[in-house]
Amino acid sequence: MENTARLPSGISGLDELIEGGVPKDSVILVSGTPGSGKTLFCIQVLLAACSRGEKCLYVSFEQPIRHIISQSKRFNWPLDRYLSDGTLSIRYFDILAEQNVSDQIRAEVEDKKISVLAVDSLTALQDYPVMLYEAERQASKVLKGRTISEMHEDSIRRILTHSFIQSIRNLNVTGFVITDPRADSSQ
Repeated sequence: MENTARLPSGISGLDELIEGGVPKDSVILVSGTPGSGKTLFCIQVLLAACSRGEKCLYVSFEQPIRHIISQSKRFNWPLDRYLSDGTLSIRYFDILAEQNVSDQIRAEVEDKKISVLAVDSLTALQDYPVMLYEAERQASKVLKGRTISEMHEDSIRRILTHSFIQSIRNLNVTGFVITDPRADSSQ
């Protein structure tokens, strides 16, 4: 039996259930309804990785950095300490204004030598029109003469989802991608 390297979650009881943690260099989809704890789960995993000296990046498309910090203070988590020492980075993207989000995430992962990444959320990424540019760019291989407007919305979402997940896989990080059940149906 192959011995797969694992990333411990730092969550009591969970690691025992999942053979010591999630497989390193994998992309994990964290799905649940709003308020179910997806963001808190990912922050807790990142903080556990930071405590072991791993460099982590939390990317948000919806919550400004100050809200993420405020939320973690409710649990007395040492987010400030890891932000100060550079072990943890939080990046907020204004999804209405920014393009090439995947390229910007890649650059930050490479520059800071990130090993654990959390993205909040795929749902937000799929919902903004500016991301159609990325979907159209990725879809050019499968369109076969059709325009992006002729494709079904679910097909566009699948292409965007596949492209984004693949871009995370290519980073050689352990990735956590948050989504909600509404977005899951397009995968």
